[in-house]
Amino acid sequence: MERNWKVPADERINSLIVRATAKDKDNDTVTFGIRASEYQDGSHLFYINNRTGVVYLAANLSDKVDNQYYLYVTASDSNGAQVSNEVWVEILPPAGDRDEFEPLPTRNTRPQLPPNLNQPRPGGGVIPVLPPEFARPPPREPPIRTTEQLQVTTETTAAPTATAAPPAATEDTGDSAFDVTPLVVTLVVLLVLVPTVVYGFHFFKKRRQQAKNRSLKAGNFSIEFQRRSGLSQTSDKALDEPSSTWRHFDSKGIDATKWNLGHTNLSFVSTTSASGDSGPDKKWEFPRHHLRILHQLGEGCFGQVWKVEALDMTGVEGVSTVAVKTLKEAAGEKERRDLLQEMEMMKLLDPHPNVVTMLGCCTEKDPIFLIMEYVSRGKLQTYLRESRTPNDYNNLHGPSAMLTSRDLTTFAHQVARGMHYLTEKGIIHRDLAARNVLVSEERVCKVADFGFARDIIASHVYERKTEGRLPIRWMAPESLYDNIFTAKSDVWSFGILLWEIVTLGSTPYPGMSAQEVMKKVREGYRLDKPEHCRRELFNLMYYCWSASPDARPGFGEIVETLEKLLLTEMDYIELDRFPEHSYYNLTGNLSGEKV
Repeated sequence: MERNWKVPADERINSLIVRATAKDKDNDTVTFGIRASEYQDGSHLFYINNRTGVVYLAANLSDKVDNQYYLYVTASDSNGAQVSNEVWVEILPPAGDRDEFEPLPTRNTRPQLPPNLNQPRPGGGVIPVLPPEFARPPPREPPIRTTEQLQVTTETTAAPTATAAPPAATEDTGDSAFDVTPLVVTLVVLLVLVPTVVYGFHFFKKRRQQAKNRSLKAGNFSIEFQRRSGLSQTSDKALDEPSSTWRHFDSKGIDATKWNLGHTNLSFVSTTSASGDSGPDKKWEFPRHHLRILHQLGEGCFGQVWKVEALDMTGVEGVSTVAVKTLKEAAGEKERRDLLQEMEMMKLLDPHPNVVTMLGCCTEKDPIFLIMEYVSRGKLQTYLRESRTPNDYNNLHGPSAMLTSRDLTTFAHQVARGMHYLTEKGIIHRDLAARNVLVSEERVCKVADFGFARDIIASHVYERKTEGRLPIRWMAPESLYDNIFTAKSDVWSFGILLWEIVTLGSTPYPGMSAQEVMKKVREGYRLDKPEHCRRELFNLMYYCWSASPDARPGFGEIVETLEKLLLTEMDYIELDRFPEHSYYNLTGNLSGEKV
């Protein structure tokens, strides 16, 4: 592996740095790792995939320009044998700050360790001794007490009920002896006890005031949330008491209709949760009066997503920004079940950098709220389309928002990692598309929208039995014609999503209706290779579209393939050749299909 890593200070977190490879003569499984260095350790800046040996950046380097670090990359076999390579890391200035003709540092500029770092080790080798500026301070020695101090300490720890012995008789010299011990003990007790009592009084007073302020703040959140979202109670009851009537406002703020309390789908029953269980899931339930709406992020036929401020969200003290998904008033029982199903799917997942995280929910009464992490840049589909320019590529947003071929390949790699995690959890997504992937502020892609997702741990196959709008252009043949969904049908959808990324958010099968798409896919037709996409990347798409599900790669194999492409530093998407007028976007839903 390369042992001199030159990393720009503006490199993004989760970027690929290098791949380590190892061979074992006995063909044992090799496990990779990173070990700290004894001198100028930089192991905390990186992490490694212990199976593939790919190293990623784990920390922000913006404040570490021109710093140099060391670490070890290790490889171990199943018998415990281990080898390690020392790595020298240089943090370079951002690309825009370096002179175009300035030569990069070479390995012979590596700083030498001080001579005293090579002391002989008794069993062989050397003992690394750090220079003074890196040495740890010596342990603090306990203070030496005098005889008088020991006597006072012993007396102050004596039982308070003990009776002091009368002073010993003294010779009659005309002067009476005076024992100062009780006075010293009294002074010591007062000096310790009084400040403790005063501090304790102020501490509990402060905590009581904080609790009072928190309660008032929560109340203000509830009132503000109800005012701005249009969901306001008509009575002056306590905030946590159920209300008999809720008002619903459309996007223009007009009081459209009343909640239909006679309609069982949206009625509120005080003894059960909105999910129909005997009570809400206490682990996930979040008090809705701790939410304050900011504005709407998006909406569909039956659902809405709001940007919301949450007070004391799980694990975060104070105010944090979250996204809340809820249903429109026009939603029926099917949409309500889909939202609850989406909640149950997300509860099965641990936090993953490439999957949207569920933070909590409000199901004790209607409307139901699904609380998720807020992903600031929105849908990948929209983000790709907005990155286009009328003329030359890259001119619209300037260098700070510029997308490169590596960025687009990284998007595909991140989505594949998220889907690999879901597959290992026994979940099929069934609606994987660029519109259902979100992009964070750091341009990290996260798989989202689990409304169609299903848990297939037991059978690994899901058969659809209900109708509705379908993502026809993203569906595999066995899903279109046999209603069968598996992890391999998600792989087909990933191939279509990869085509979306390459064409900057274009609608698949341009110029065809949904019926034409279904007919041609069944006959073996596949999307054409975009002229600005290199054959290596298009081959991956084409393998995902194999007619037989067994012939398609798994998501683990897709992740490894994209990692290899990223490590070659080659542009597989030639954006300067992007044919702006060859693709177009369908914005409406034709024949009931999802686009």
